[in-house]
Amino acid sequence: MLTFLTYEVLKRPDVLLKLRAEIDEVLGDQPVTLNDISKMPYTVAVMREILRFRPPAPARAVHCLEPTTIGNGKYALTPDDHVLINAISTNRDPAVWGDDVGHVVPPHPSQLMTTP
Repeated sequence: MLTFLTYEVLKRPDVLLKLRAEIDEVLGDQPVTLNDISKMPYTVAVMREILRFRPPAPARAVHCLEPTTIGNGKYALTPDDHVLINAISTNRDPAVWGDDVGHVVPPHPSQLMTTP
């Protein structure tokens, strides 16, 4: 993920500047801790966008434990059936993500983290 993050962020100097500003403001010269993550919503959103656009596991296979139907009853499945989920296709569906799915748009509005 860090390779793709670096590659995509270097193509977007505006994103790099926002990331650096947020990280500098939250961390200063201290090492990052788990508690710091919730204080960096822009950084988290950029990481989520990279995972959306370049998933580390582009596909996975699943199966049901008992007979079921999916797709509003359109497809009947048994425990012997396997379904391949193509993460690249689902993560780039314009019906879900909007018209800008063909390229990285950090941060995507749906990925902005809200803090309590």
